[in-house]
Amino acid sequence: MTNDQHFLDVPRIMLLDGTDVPAFRVAKYLCGCGGHGVAIVMPVAPLWTLLNYFEAASACRARGHALISARQCLAIAHDICLQSVNWSGGAIGMGKVFLGLHKGSIVTPQ
Repeated sequence: MTNDQHFLDVPRIMLLDGTDVPAFRVAKYLCGCGGHGVAIVMPVAPLWTLLNYFEAASACRARGHALISARQCLAIAHDICLQSVNWSGGAIGMGKVFLGLHKGSIVTPQ
C-alpha cells in the first residue's frame, strides 16, 4: 500500500532541450526494504542497498511504481531552479541554488 504523504507531485516540465516530461509522483525518501523483500518508502525505513538494477526495478513494479528515469531527475532539478525560494539571492538566477546536503560539504540544511 502506498502512503501518499511519502510522495510528492512533480509538475509537467519542459526541459531546455525541448523534452516534455509529463507530471509524475516521486518518493520523498530513498526506498527501503521491508519484511520479505518488499519495497517501502518511509523516513525511517532501513535503506535497501544490496540489490542490482533488475532487482530494484522488479521490487518497484511489485508495488506499482517504477525507478525514476534520468529525464525525471532532470525535471526535478529544472523545477527546483524555476523557484525563486531555492536561490540564495531570492530571485531566479540571483546568487546560487541551494544544494541541501551535498557530498559531505554541507552538514546542515541551508
